Amino acid sequence: MTFKLATHTKFWSTLLVVTILLFSLGLYFAYMWISNYALSDYLRGTVSVFFTNGETYFIVIFCCCLVLLIDGSVISVDFNRGGYSSRMRKLVESEREHNRKFF
Repeated sequence: MTFKLATHTKFWSTLLVVTILLFSLGLYFAYMWISNYALSDYLRGTVSVFFTNGETYFIVIFCCCLVLLIDGSVISVDFNRGGYSSRMRKLVESEREHNRKFF
């Protein structure tokens, strides 16, 4: 989801990059660290077991490919119909023409 949001971001700033890194990756690694020292037996060591299983990697890769395929299909259909993507392309082209007049 973070990657999808990043691909649709028009204006990047330092705050946005820090926020993405802190909340996406930071919370993920914090959970991994906390789960190894959890007081509950149900959570202790689950991350290490999770990443030693080959099926885990297959499922993650499969889900990511499936989501990218679906998103790519939606974007392609929308673009061919003259939807949001086409409007954004026209907006970018008009902005380029506007900048050429002043520079």
